Amino acid sequence: MKKKKWSCVLLILAFVLLLAACQQNANHKTTEEKVTDPKQLYTTAFQKTLNAKTYDSSIDADINIDTSNLQGEYKEIADVINNAKLTVDAKVNEETKQSELVFKGKFSYENLSMDFNVPVYLDEDKQRGYIKLDSMLKSFGIFLGTSENHLKSVKNKYLEFSLEEDQPLNPHTEERLKRKLQESLIKAMGDIPQDNFKKSQQGAAQKVTLSLSNKGFKTFIMNYFDVSGEALKDPLTNTEMNQLKEDFLEKINFKKLSITATMDNKEYIQNVNTDILFHVDHRDFTGDIGCKLSTSYKNINGDVTFKYNPKKDQILTEDEFEELMTQATEMN
Repeated sequence: MKKKKWSCVLLILAFVLLLAACQQNANHKTTEEKVTDPKQLYTTAFQKTLNAKTYDSSIDADINIDTSNLQGEYKEIADVINNAKLTVDAKVNEETKQSELVFKGKFSYENLSMDFNVPVYLDEDKQRGYIKLDSMLKSFGIFLGTSENHLKSVKNKYLEFSLEEDQPLNPHTEERLKRKLQESLIKAMGDIPQDNFKKSQQGAAQKVTLSLSNKGFKTFIMNYFDVSGEALKDPLTNTEMNQLKEDFLEKINFKKLSITATMDNKEYIQNVNTDILFHVDHRDFTGDIGCKLSTSYKNINGDVTFKYNPKKDQILTEDEFEELMTQATEMN
């Protein structure tokens, strides 16, 4: 059940973002006839994004948490999140199973304001990820107690970490799983009523907004689990379904969920704006959480160059990193 609950979280994020889609892979298709129906235009553009072999995108996130019922450190953490600015730049090559994420932005805590910029490189074939250490320490060193000696010791070095799960899938099984989940997502989207899609024109670009009510979004989620469970021959049990309803559907009320996708005249997505507001009623937190996301695509199925792909002599294991930190501390 643990993996299925995580799958639910990932599904919701993928649907709301409409397309961080960093884990998808399929053959690129073209559409000769121009699509005018808003629902078909939306799902066609969504499918093309999922089918992309390479892309270069950027996501801006703005999160707002209701702090009226929070106190102490919980309120402090929520205030940091509310005032933070976050951008994630992503470059992905599905054919080589490589991706590069750069987390950057600004946050403030009490009288302290800091910028951060942390590149991360991922290699799915090797099941390894790499964090650029000097950027990480420069961004968050004040909280880690690092000095100039620490920065010098890890200049242009990368910390290696594992991407493997407890029971990693073989490549063939993983690709089959991704394909089935993608097909299930498209099928579930096809069951969303036509009236939920509204189209508008802005010059040569076309806009389609998908709006879902609380009931509509939860219906979509349940439909997705039915479709994907059937496709994977692994449906949720009654116990798991009841737990999903109890842990998620009954404790969260979606007040607003709209996703506006802007497509060019070739029906490729240029950007996606997501506006979501939901109310949580839980013993640990009661209040509203709002999230606005803006995703832009600068390059789909074009050449992608990775700037932060480390060389062998730049890679440090966790033990090697700790040893360098100890040596740098002794030099202070």
